[in-house]
This record gives sequence, C-alpha cells and structure tokens, in this order.
Amino acid sequence: MQFFTSSLYAEVNCFFSVSYKIDIEIEKALNKQISSELRLPPKEEGFEYISLMVSTSSKTVEVEAKGPGLDKKEEIITWALWLPYDEITSAPSQEVPYIKFYFDAIVLLLERYGIEEKSLRAIQHEIEQKVIGNSEFDYVDNKIKYDLTDFDF
Repeated sequence: MQFFTSSLYAEVNCFFSVSYKIDIEIEKALNKQISSELRLPPKEEGFEYISLMVSTSSKTVEVEAKGPGLDKKEEIITWALWLPYDEITSAPSQEVPYIKFYFDAIVLLLERYGIEEKSLRAIQHEIEQKVIGNSEFDYVDNKIKYDLTDFDF
C-alpha cells in the first residue's frame, strides 16, 4: 500500500498558502512508517494506493475525513481531508495549523485501518520539527504572469 497526496479546491479563491513540499514530506513519512501496518477491510483488499486529497471551502469549520471513494480499475482508495478554512488562513503562519488539522484528519481515517493515534502524532511531530521555520518549505505563489505588451489590442 502506498500513500499519495493532492489537493482540490472547488471554491474560487479558497485555498491554503502552504507549500506542496509539506504534503510530500507527509506522504514520504506515511509511506515509510505506517503503510505496511495498514489493515484493510475486505472491501478494500487488493488496492495499491490511498489518495489523501486536501480540500476546504469557506464554510468548512471542522476537520472531516470523507470517503472512501474506490477506483477498482486504478486500485486507488481516495479520502478527502476537509480542513477548516478560516482557522488556517487567519494564522500568521499557515503551515502550523495546516499540519495540525491534516493530522487530525489522518487520525480520524487511519484508525479505521488499525493505526494508533500515538504513531500518527509521532509522525506529525517529526514533520513539524522538519518544516516549521525551514525556508525550504516556505510557500511560493506560482501564479503565471503574462506579458501582453507585444500584442496590439
């Protein structure tokens, strides 16, 4: 079983200013430390991947883990991790509450697969120690800027 992470923000201008590198660190830690310990229910046996998809909306006020969505063809179990928008975006450093709520959601869903909260909180602590205050994990706004000066409108 292998984890991978992604995000899907369905509401315009409703997203977290958190580097994708933090999600990758979480993904790597989960794959290294707990993926072999997962106990899948019979309905999910034979699947190879668990997709953790972060989402939010302006109305999201508490952590939720929604799913699973099962893609038998691709062998993917998808969980949506709904994180509280205002609590994260109003923080001076969004990565701090983002990591906390991300792991709150992971605890909710992975207890279903036999993973103890203590193990997940240890991973959370590792991630926090590695990324918080580390400029390598700072958010960079990658908006594309277009130069239209050569066009005659």
